[in-house]
Amino acid sequence: MFFEKEHSFNEGEFSIFVGQNFSFMSHIHRSFELYMQTRGTSEVVIDKRTYMLKSGQAVLIFPFQYHSYRAIENSAHNICIFSPDLVPDYYGSGNFIPTDNLFEFAWSPKTVDNPFLYRSAAYEICGEFDKERTYAEKKNLFSQDKVVSVLLYVNENYKQKCLLYDAAASVGFDYAYISKLFKKSIGITYNQYVNYLRIQESKKLLKTTGKTITEIALECGFHSLRVFNRKFAEIEGTTPSVYRNQ
Repeated sequence: MFFEKEHSFNEGEFSIFVGQNFSFMSHIHRSFELYMQTRGTSEVVIDKRTYMLKSGQAVLIFPFQYHSYRAIENSAHNICIFSPDLVPDYYGSGNFIPTDNLFEFAWSPKTVDNPFLYRSAAYEICGEFDKERTYAEKKNLFSQDKVVSVLLYVNENYKQKCLLYDAAASVGFDYAYISKLFKKSIGITYNQYVNYLRIQESKKLLKTTGKTITEIALECGFHSLRVFNRKFAEIEGTTPSVYRNQ
């Protein structure tokens, strides 16, 4: 399993890829991913369920769903990857997952450089997917996957204390074991992952609210302004105040 950081920590991500004869190993990230078959056939595996996609068919992969691709015959595709932060009215707290990822969808991707158009396109995808869709509670489906369970725990609790001890207890495994497993599977430490999410949320608040930097630091889970400033600089290469002014 491969964890894609570049599709996990950008609150405004909206990326489009057009290609053919595409194969990629099993991977996971925090963003939504639309895979639409435009020609030929591809095998798409999502959480151990296999779909054989023909032209005009698509799958919408939810955050933290394992997925892989294998081109079968004369395959061509469009891929759109977008942050769950672009569709808060649809995704909400993120504690649900579709019982079936497949749907019929014809969509012509357009390269745009406008956050409002990003949101519009992301909601269009989710709206079409949501028609006659049924969902299940995500925790129940992922209960056997310790790493994903920890990722979900962080996603729900990163604005609070969110200690690894508590995350380990939530999945019923030893702290040291989960610490090593998380680093091996995700490629960064548990604390680094928590801080990435906190900084991502703080960037959104810095851009869209008039809250003070201290208020934002506390709201995003940092216990002091000093720690917030240090972590922000480590990840973004600048200070929160400079980021806001830019």
